[in-house]
Formats: sequence, C-alpha cells, structure tokens
Amino acid sequence: MNIQTVIEHDDAYIINGDITVMKGSGHRFLIDIADWIAQGNTPEPYVEPPAPVPQSVTRRQGRLALLQTPHGEVTKLDVVEAALESISDPMQKRAALIEYDADTWARNNAFLQAMWAQLGGTELELDNLFRTAATL
Repeated sequence: MNIQTVIEHDDAYIINGDITVMKGSGHRFLIDIADWIAQGNTPEPYVEPPAPVPQSVTRRQGRLALLQTPHGEVTKLDVVEAALESISDPMQKRAALIEYDADTWARNNAFLQAMWAQLGGTELELDNLFRTAATL
C-alpha cells in the first residue's frame, strides 16, 4: 500500500484520508502503518472539522458576537456602528441601517459581506462570527 498520510484518531488510523483501520484489529494495513512509521513518518493528530456555518442568525446573536470580537482597543460592534454612522449619503445610510436592523442576518447577504470586507474582515472570520453568534 502506498501510504501518503496517516491520521491517528482515538482507537483508529485513517490512511490517505479514506481508509479507517482499527488499532489492535490485526488488519494487514497495521503492518504497513508500522513500516511507514519506522521510515520516520509520524501520524498526524485528528482535527475535528469545524462546525457548519449557520446560514442565518438573529440580529441579537450577531450583535452579541460582534461585541465579543476584539478590534484593537474596541470591539467589532463599535467599528461596525461607527462605519454605519460615517455613511454620508442619506439614502445609502438608511439602506445600511435597514440591513443592520433586520431581524435576521443572512450569511449570504451582499451588504453584510461588503461591509465585513470593507472593515478588513475575511470570509473565514465572518464564518467564525456566524458560528459564534449561533451559540449565543
């Protein structure tokens, strides 16, 4: 067997990301794993995949998550609210406040994504914000 990667998970090994072999099972691949380790390779620890990204959260959850997210000496909530207040065009400002005050914040909302990017946030950070928000 051509082993590229081995992930060690509790009482099993995962070979090349798709074959699971139970430790102590007597399976013939355990010999291949032992040889692979003897060649100086080290099994990687299992890393739990991240929770799925919620597609929406309530405004309350979103604001609490922003409040818990540091941004220098203030929070992301402070930065977002300051950005909203700084919009000079009255129609754009009203539209932005309507989006911000929506009962539900959708992850795929174009305004939300644009505002987040404008404030220097990444897609991964926004995903994590939604994950956090869903727990609040």
